[in-house]
Amino acid sequence: MKSFLYYSFIDKCMDNYREKVLGFIMAKGPVLPVQISKFLDTNIIFAGAILSELAANKHLLISNTKRGGSPFYYVQGQENRLQELSINLIGKEKEAYDLLKEKKLVRDVDALPWQRVALRAIKDFAVPIEVEFQDTKELFWKWYILSQDETNSLVDNFLSALMPKQEIFVEP
Repeated sequence: MKSFLYYSFIDKCMDNYREKVLGFIMAKGPVLPVQISKFLDTNIIFAGAILSELAANKHLLISNTKRGGSPFYYVQGQENRLQELSINLIGKEKEAYDLLKEKKLVRDVDALPWQRVALRAIKDFAVPIEVEFQDTKELFWKWYILSQDETNSLVDNFLSALMPKQEIFVEP
């Protein structure tokens, strides 16, 4: 039977690993488990366990973008650095990424079918927003780091362009 001191020692060792991993990710940006295993000079299973625990305790975030099936891990505040992961996008997903980065806002019904599929797939970069317009709900995709004010302004501009122009007749 293991003693309390043994478990206390293990907890302190794990705290040291957790701090090292968080420091490394803060300095490096989004990382893969294999990078953590090399940094800690350990196996990938142990590195993955530490990353999973940190994510479960809300110290790390997990990207939807993957390389070889492994997600990237990052700390809150590094959302801008997710753009570095765009090199892992291929084909239509990369094209949709470039389109959204350029336009900042895409109306779902105006997108081509392949763009709709790709926008739904690039969850790290495309944020769906529903807007009520003329008694219907419209789905838009916004660039993930667009502020609320910028989003509102772009949506307002977009919807005002859709409004039918009304001629005003002034009687003499």
